[in-house]
Amino acid sequence: MKTWLSRFLRSTEKPYRILGIGGVHHDANAALIEDGKVIAIREEERFTRVKKQSGYPARAIASCLRERQLDLRDIDVIAVGSFSFSPGNFAGDLLHIMNNSKELEISKIRKKMIFVPHYFAHIASAAFLSPFTRSSVFFVEGGGDYLATVLAIVNETDIELCKVFRLRSSLGYLWLLICEYLGYRPNFDEGKVMALASYGEPKYLHLFQKISPVDNEGNFEIVVYDKNEIFRLFNEAGLSQRRKEFEDYPAKPYCDLAASLQKYTELVAIRLVRQLYQFDQRYGRRSEGLCITGGVGLNSVMNGMILSEGPYKKSFMLPMMGDNGTGVGAALFVYHCVLGRERLSPLVRFSPYSGELYNENKINEAILPNNVSYTMPKNLLDRITELISEGKIVGWFQGRSECGPRALGNRSILADSRAPDMKERLNVKVKHREMYRPFAPSVIVEKAQDFFEMDGEVPFMLRVVRVLEEKRKLIPAVTHFDGTARIQTVRREDNPVFYDLIVSFEKITGIPILLNTSFNVAGEPIVETPEDALKCFKATDIDVLVLGTKMIQKKM
Repeated sequence: MKTWLSRFLRSTEKPYRILGIGGVHHDANAALIEDGKVIAIREEERFTRVKKQSGYPARAIASCLRERQLDLRDIDVIAVGSFSFSPGNFAGDLLHIMNNSKELEISKIRKKMIFVPHYFAHIASAAFLSPFTRSSVFFVEGGGDYLATVLAIVNETDIELCKVFRLRSSLGYLWLLICEYLGYRPNFDEGKVMALASYGEPKYLHLFQKISPVDNEGNFEIVVYDKNEIFRLFNEAGLSQRRKEFEDYPAKPYCDLAASLQKYTELVAIRLVRQLYQFDQRYGRRSEGLCITGGVGLNSVMNGMILSEGPYKKSFMLPMMGDNGTGVGAALFVYHCVLGRERLSPLVRFSPYSGELYNENKINEAILPNNVSYTMPKNLLDRITELISEGKIVGWFQGRSECGPRALGNRSILADSRAPDMKERLNVKVKHREMYRPFAPSVIVEKAQDFFEMDGEVPFMLRVVRVLEEKRKLIPAVTHFDGTARIQTVRREDNPVFYDLIVSFEKITGIPILLNTSFNVAGEPIVETPEDALKCFKATDIDVLVLGTKMIQKKM
């Protein structure tokens, strides 16, 4: 008997291609997988230059197709990371934005579409790109397709939802509200609140427990859901809604409110992860590690606490664990869970460098109209680390861009981790952001434990650890107010050029650590193209720009 699934089945003589689309409400993105292998992950904001871009990701889709010189006719399945759309309307809109409405019929595109529940897209991206054949997955965000938090076990390609929490159990919702109360932009500035928390004490934790009671297993429900009612509770406690968005150091009570939210988040998260571990123990075979996904999973302080105090010894977190990873997640869900295809064997280590490649010709095309002079040092890495050690700030543009909101060594602003004044210089003259916000260290993986209290790897800058007390004076530019750092460990096989750059810096200074922050200014996405990099270089106090093998210096 012919079923709806049969139209997606065909011989495997040519590559089976799935286009994933996600984040239509925010963080719009697209991904292309081919026989289960990730070919491209592209975020719409990188092309439109609008941070957290919503809507249909036309440019991201075009970029994915361009990677293999394809059009929509060459795609076997279009996987959408949400089921809250009308298939006909979605197909029509997709054709319209892709300027293909004359060549393709809506009905043909509609037949290619599979709509994947939002939470399954998140879970699939985390589990199927992880190094684990069996994993425990902790999904936590604001909410999508009626669920906000999920505890799941994934064995090979089988996903079992052990426990689900609906929208009344949303840590993400609480973060949105506190962002607004503190005068920041909801769904944009949660990272500011997390950084602010280290300057405060959890004096208002009791208010969060009143708003959203939590039991010993981490089960929680927001019983005071109305925003105005929640704000009234804060006001009655002696606070008042902060109206000023930009302020280098907000008043102590606001820091205390941020610290209380952070403490509540950690309290719920660690109990839920322990509950997930108990689910795992009920099966005969334990998970190899914990995967964390969803927008709240970008809270690197929470992640550090879970991994230091929780029951799991190994972990995996994607750099694009927010909605910007739901395109690739939807594609992987269809490939493995709908079509029943096995995972790649052996499992492939995930690479975040999945953006477009801009070769020397593209770089030359960007430089020419800008009328800037450049040099091509024979020993580029040594020259750059020499300049960094002298206090220069370097814009670093190499290879394919990294996915997710964190710079991982291909679209980075780099500086000396030893310089006491570097945090102030970068915040004021380059990033144009608040002074209390810290910067991250990138360290070669072999030397990480010489400077930080940690084990394992943190390749995607998603965990906060403590800096060893005796080493804090050596790297003040990347040591936060509370003695912590949001670390990135770098392996040579993952990014040989960036790794060798850090090694070169160590040879000069004895410190195997560079300050690494995203190549952008506050409020803008990370630079994508050489043109974007040149524009940011000119508009800020970055001293040196490296585009591939070319070095551009500002005249002193």
